[in-house]
Amino acid sequence: MQRKVFHAITGPWKGRDHWSGYLYSWIPNHLSDVNQRVSPRSVLAALREAVEDSQNQPSKHETAV
Repeated sequence: MQRKVFHAITGPWKGRDHWSGYLYSWIPNHLSDVNQRVSPRSVLAALREAVEDSQNQPSKHETAV
């Protein structure tokens, strides 16, 4: 369920297609520490940055981020 909600907000991929990576798994894989833990603050900071970046560009996507 969490993956579905996340993809509804962001879309499933980091880039234009699946070759860029699936966002739901990309974020924890790139923000995790040595013990494979991810801080909620890191995820929220990444999403905040994505939102700010998308607000500064004309939207070509159907998703929020």
